[in-house]
Amino acid sequence: MPRTFMGLLYPYRYNPCGYSGRKMATRYEGSEREGRALDLFIKLNRATASVGRQVHAGLREHGITDIQFGVLDTIQHLGPLPISTLADKNLCSQNSLSSVIDTMERNGLVSRQRGTEDRRVVQVDLTESGRNLYREIWPDHLGRIVAASDGLSLEEIATLDALLRRLGLQTA
Repeated sequence: MPRTFMGLLYPYRYNPCGYSGRKMATRYEGSEREGRALDLFIKLNRATASVGRQVHAGLREHGITDIQFGVLDTIQHLGPLPISTLADKNLCSQNSLSSVIDTMERNGLVSRQRGTEDRRVVQVDLTESGRNLYREIWPDHLGRIVAASDGLSLEEIATLDALLRRLGLQTA
């Protein structure tokens, strides 16, 4: 006889295309391990979306997207990089990042230069305008990141950090 996982009624059904706004009650029938893994997956996705909305809201005030800020932040800390490395660091495809870089270049935030060692490689660097925008945005952005974790103690943050690192490494 199939079991309902801990008798819980899930308030939302997972929608890989994004939250539709409708509450759809569903019961998961299967093993406890499957139910807990599903619950974890849903909570990770919801927490990521919720924290992301809170943290990235300030970026819109500056007229940039979260991925554009990711590019500014990555180059600010690591220096000029090829698009392939920027895509890896920002967890997106080279094709989608290439159009983001095009927009940022048109807006005067980044520039592209051919590599000195390998002329086939195009390096992306921040312009002075890009550096200034990053310095202007960073304090508010950091404040939003800190505010998103205000409900957790330092010990809870350390525990969550270790668990998420372990989960990420095992699935890499």
